[in-house]
Amino acid sequence: MSVLNKAKPKLLLTILNCILVVSCANIGTAPSSIVIASGQPFNLVFPELPSGVLTQSLVAHHANNKHELLIHIEISSTQINFVGLSPSGLDLFTIHWPKQGDIQYTKRPFVPDDLRPEFMLADFLLTFSNQGTLQKQLPTLSIREQAHGHGHGHSKIRTFNQGQQALIIIEYNSLQQWPQQVHFDHIQRGYKLSINTLEWEAHDSN
Repeated sequence: MSVLNKAKPKLLLTILNCILVVSCANIGTAPSSIVIASGQPFNLVFPELPSGVLTQSLVAHHANNKHELLIHIEISSTQINFVGLSPSGLDLFTIHWPKQGDIQYTKRPFVPDDLRPEFMLADFLLTFSNQGTLQKQLPTLSIREQAHGHGHGHSKIRTFNQGQQALIIIEYNSLQQWPQQVHFDHIQRGYKLSINTLEWEAHDSN
């Protein structure tokens, strides 16, 4: 929790601005459309999400590689800012996503190439955007959700299918906007994400 205490929500934009000016970071513009699976283009459309500051831990597995991150996300109606940190608190990347304009990012030179901002944003949208919104954006896929459990113990599974083939399966341990635990499995591309929500502080919409 020491890293979490160092990066309080009110410091998020300060951290972002500091990283943007350091000479040792690569600065670039992320594409606004990517291919999320074979023949499946996906536009990075600014999402409608509750305003606030979110802190999550993320563990990514791909082949024999493993990446562990802390991610602080500040969400408003006009922009979303991401700051990625190592488990020890070292800043690794930032993403600035305005509702209008280009997606800007900074990334340390030693950050692996497979941690690309456009793919991180796509996975974020596929996981936390509304099912109906995603279905309109991906009309050639079938996006299904199935809830499990009773009372306050509900969980759900979201599946992205191409015909009878499952491309992506996402498991949530609750029906909340920010579940405590999420498991993301991109079956076609062979990588998995484990996402834990550590803290959520809601803000008034602006």
